[in-house]
Amino acid sequence: MSRNKQIIIAILLCAAVFGAIWGFKAFQGDEKISSVDGQDIQIIPDLGVFPPQYLTTTVLEIGGQSVTAAIADDETEQMDGLGGFESMPENTGMLFVFGGSDYRDFWMKDMKFSLDILWLDEAGVILHIEKKLAPETYPKIFSSPEPAFYVLELNAGFADKYGVKVGDLVEFNPDFEVSE
Repeated sequence: MSRNKQIIIAILLCAAVFGAIWGFKAFQGDEKISSVDGQDIQIIPDLGVFPPQYLTTTVLEIGGQSVTAAIADDETEQMDGLGGFESMPENTGMLFVFGGSDYRDFWMKDMKFSLDILWLDEAGVILHIEKKLAPETYPKIFSSPEPAFYVLELNAGFADKYGVKVGDLVEFNPDFEVSE
């Protein structure tokens, strides 16, 4: 094989390896680290339309309004929550289903919009509400003052707009079942 052919093959192989590495990194690109004023920050991508197709939804009644809630009932869905979404349509939310009552802690990590967070007991009675929580509150942790079975995240201002308060009942769709 001539020297020129060997050089061309070596260049093509290097280009193929570089392209494969670049393509793999681009495909992985869920999170990027960038530096702003000398501080590393995590850039979370826009995840698109809410609710995502991979989550089951249910309809809830709260404050005289129907709310379509995406159900987060496994650890991965609960850890991801609404982080990365640019916004949520009006009268939608995310219902965290834990399968047991306990003190539940939430924060605004990776959030791009403000929320009202409601802690509920097993019957759907509202135990606690944190209103208009902004992404800038991270890393502050917001906790239920008593054990909660569910947590419902709604767009900021929902509770005030519809007069939702502690002691109100969130009514679940009759077909809704908690999976253990």
